[in-house]
Amino acid sequence: MNKISNRITKITFQILITLMRVLFGMGWFMAGITKITEKNGFSEPEVFLNNYLLMSLEKQNVPDFYKYFTEHTACFLITLFPSLKL
Repeated sequence: MNKISNRITKITFQILITLMRVLFGMGWFMAGITKITEKNGFSEPEVFLNNYLLMSLEKQNVPDFYKYFTEHTACFLITLFPSLKL
C-alpha cells in the first residue's frame, strides 16, 4: 500500500511540475507576442529590429560581446537587407 501511495504522489508531482512549465511557457510566449504586436513588429520588421537592437546597445547591463556583435554584425545585416520581410 505504501508503494502505491508513493507512486501516486510521484506521478501527481510530475504532472503538476509539467503543467506549471507549460503554463510558464505559454505566458512567456504571449508576453513576446504582445511585445512584438504593440510595437508594430509584424508590419515593419526591419524598423522594429533596428530600434530593438539600438536600444540594447544603450543599456548598461548588456555584455560587451553582445554589444559588439549587435553593432558590427546584426545592425549591419539589417541595413544590408532593408527589404527583408519576415
